Amino acid sequence: MHEFSLYGQVSGQGYDVLLQQLAGVARMQPQHVRELHLVYKSTVPPGLRLIPSVTNSDRIQNPEVQRVSNMLTKSLYYVHLVGSIEERKTATGQIGQATAANGINEQQGAPVVNWRLDFKDTPEPGTQVVTSRLMSSIPIEGGDLVSFMSAFGFEYVSRHFVEGVQFYDQDTTLFLHRPSNIPRVEAEKATDLSFLDDSESVKLVDASGAYVLQASIEAIDGTNPELKDRATRQLLALKDTLEQAIDLKPGDRLALDTRTRRLAYGHLPKQQNTPNSYFADHFDPSSHLHFIELAAGRFPARLLSQSAQTAARVKCNAASSAIRLPVMKRAAPITDKPISPPTRRKIQSTTSSKAVANFFKPASQKEPEKLSWRVVGDSLIIGRYGPLGPPAQGPGGGGATRPVKIAAFDLDDTIVSPAGGSKWARGAESWKWWHPSVPARLRSLHDQGYLVTIFSNQGNISLRADAKKGQQKDTASFSNLKTQLAAILSQLDLPISFYGATAQDRYRKPRTGMWDELLEDYDLQSDGAIDLSQSFYVGDAAGREQPDKRSKDHATSDRDLASNIGIGFKTPEEFFLGAQVEPYKHVFEPKQWLKTERTSVHNGGHAPVSFRKKHKQELVIACGSPGSGKSTYFWHVLEPQGFKRINQDILKSRDRCLRVARDFLAAGESVAIDNTNADVETRRHWIKLAQEFGIPIRCIRFTAPARLCEHNNVMNPEGRTMLPGIAFRSFLQRLQEPKLDEGFEDITTVDFVFQGSPEQQAVWSRYWVSKFVT
Repeated sequence: MHEFSLYGQVSGQGYDVLLQQLAGVARMQPQHVRELHLVYKSTVPPGLRLIPSVTNSDRIQNPEVQRVSNMLTKSLYYVHLVGSIEERKTATGQIGQATAANGINEQQGAPVVNWRLDFKDTPEPGTQVVTSRLMSSIPIEGGDLVSFMSAFGFEYVSRHFVEGVQFYDQDTTLFLHRPSNIPRVEAEKATDLSFLDDSESVKLVDASGAYVLQASIEAIDGTNPELKDRATRQLLALKDTLEQAIDLKPGDRLALDTRTRRLAYGHLPKQQNTPNSYFADHFDPSSHLHFIELAAGRFPARLLSQSAQTAARVKCNAASSAIRLPVMKRAAPITDKPISPPTRRKIQSTTSSKAVANFFKPASQKEPEKLSWRVVGDSLIIGRYGPLGPPAQGPGGGGATRPVKIAAFDLDDTIVSPAGGSKWARGAESWKWWHPSVPARLRSLHDQGYLVTIFSNQGNISLRADAKKGQQKDTASFSNLKTQLAAILSQLDLPISFYGATAQDRYRKPRTGMWDELLEDYDLQSDGAIDLSQSFYVGDAAGREQPDKRSKDHATSDRDLASNIGIGFKTPEEFFLGAQVEPYKHVFEPKQWLKTERTSVHNGGHAPVSFRKKHKQELVIACGSPGSGKSTYFWHVLEPQGFKRINQDILKSRDRCLRVARDFLAAGESVAIDNTNADVETRRHWIKLAQEFGIPIRCIRFTAPARLCEHNNVMNPEGRTMLPGIAFRSFLQRLQEPKLDEGFEDITTVDFVFQGSPEQQAVWSRYWVSKFVT
C-alpha cells in the first residue's frame, strides 16, 4: 500500500470555518474519531528473522513487499499500535464546541476499542508535490497486546491520544485532529483508558490549540504512474478548493521519519532466544493457515481478528493479501443545528406534466425519446434534445433566418445550482434553477430566434478506455449527468444541444473545440452563417474579485472562451438579474508579450542572442520549463548549425537518451540535449558524458515564466499531449539555476519573444490559460 498526503494547520479560531468547508467538500457529517497510539520500537538487530520462512515466497518478492519486510526485520523502525475508541453513549454536544478535556461533551459509557497495527515508512526523498510513502495497516484482535508485540521483538516506548473528526471525499480521507499527551504508564498498563475520565491529565501537544488536517489517499500499487498521477491531481484539486481556509502542503520529511536511528535510538539490547522457541512451541510451521504473510510480514493467524483471517486465508503471498478498511457511507451535509435522526428528504419534482402524460400512454402512442447522446473521440459528450438544426422560427415567428444568433451558456452555477445550499450537487436529482427566471428567459431567447446551447467542462468524468481504476466512478458520474440533463431539458422542452468536455484537450474551455463542434453539427461553418455581434456566452468563471456575498471566481475560462470565439460575454448576475459589470482580471494576458519594444525578434521566437557553435564538436544542454521554447529554438537555431537532438519525450528514458547521445558523439557529431535539465544532479550526467569524450559542454537557459510556458503548452508545434499545470510548478520546485562551476564553458540566457505570421499571432494571442491555481 502507498499513502499520498498533504498536511495543513489551522488555529482554534479557524476550526469552525474549516469544519464547515470540509463538510461541504465531503457532503457528509463529521465522523468523531478518538485514537490511543502505542509507540513501539524494534529490539531486534537488523537482519534477524523472528519467524522462519514457511515457503520460498520471500525469495522473490516485489519491491514494496521487500521494503515493508525490511521495516520489520532488517532496520529499526517505530511502529504504532492504534486503538480506535468507540463509546456506547449519546452525544449531547456539537462537534467543534470543545470541553475542557477533548472537545466533545458526552455521557459516560463503556468504551470499545478496535486495534490495528500501523506501519509507515519514511516519505520518499526529493522535492515532492505531495508526500508519498509506503504503509500498511493490519487489524488485530484484542488481548495481551504487550506480549504479542514483545514476541515479535518490539518494545513499548510511549503512548499519546489523538482526537478529531474525519470525512471521506471519494477515496480521499480528511482527518482534522489534535494530538494530546497523556500520563506515562508501564507497558502492562499502556491500554488503560482511565485518562478519558480525567480531563486534567490530557494536555494538548500544541498549547495554542491548533488543529492539523491530513488529506490522504491510499493506493494499493504506489509504483503505478497512473494511480500516482490520479492521487496527486485529486489532492492538489482539494488544496485549491480549501485554499481560503487552510494551506495544504507536503509534510516535512524529517518530521515524518519513522526510523529509530534518526531519533537517536540507543544501544541494542542483547538478543533473546525466546522468540524462535515461542513460535516453535505454539505454531505448526508446516501449516499455511497458521501464518499469514501480509504486507508487513508474517503474523500468527490466531492473534489477528476473524475478518483479517478471512481476508488473508490464502497462500503466503504478500502482494495479494492487502486489507482495505470499509468506506463510510455519506450522511447529510453539516449544519449549525443539532444533529437529528435521519429523515427522508423531500425531492423537488424534475418531471414535466407532458412527461407524466406520455408515461401513461400506450406504447404505440408514446412520443419518441427526445434526448439522444453521442461521444466524440473519447473526450466530448454531446446530448441533443429535440431535432437537430437551427431554430424553427426566427424573430417575430417567421422561418429560420441566417445569420443565426447563438446564445450559449455554462451549466453549473449558471443555469442550475446544487439544491440545499451545498457547493456540489449530491446526486442527479439534487439541483435547482440558478434563479427562478432562468426557464422563462431561455424560452424567450428561443422565441426570438436564438440557437440556445450549453458548453460545460466535465473534468470529473473520464471516457478513456484505459481509465480502469476509476471506471466505475466515471461511469456513475456520466450516468448522473445524463439523468440530470434529461430532467433539465425536459422541463425546458426546447431544442437544445449540450456539449461536455471531459479531458484536457481542444474541447475544454477556454479552447474553442465545443464551439467548432456546434458549428459542424448545425452546418454553420460557412462565412456569414453566424451573427457574431448578436451572439453571446453566459458563465460564472469570469475572473471577478471577491465581493461581499460570493467567493472569488476560480477561473476566467468562460470569459476567455467568449473572447476567443469573438462573441459577447455576461455573468449570470448580469444576464438574468441585470447586475452591473464587476471588475475582473485575466489569469494570463498574452498580449503583454507582443509589445512593440519586444518585437525585434529572433529565429525560434526568442530575443536576439549570439549563440554560435565554437568548436568542431560540442555538447549543448537546454535548461528550461516545458513550454519555454526549447524545441523551437533547436529547430531554428541549433539544427542549422549541425547539432543532433536528444529529447526524452521521444526516447522515453534518460538511460536511452544517454545511450543515443553517446552513439552520436562517438560518430563525431555535436549534440543538443532538449530536456528540462532542472537540477544539478540531472545535468551532472551530461557533464560527465562530455568529459568522457573530452569535449566542451555549454548551457542555454530559457527564462520564460511559468504562466507563459503554460500558455505555450497549448500551442506546442509538435502536437504533444497538453501537460497539466502541476508540470510547470514541479519544474520551478526542482529548479537549481545552472552555474559555470558545474563544468560549463558558458551559459547563454534566452528570453522568449513571439515570432510568427499575423495569422499565427492572432491564434497565439488568445486566452489559453484561465485557471488561477492549476
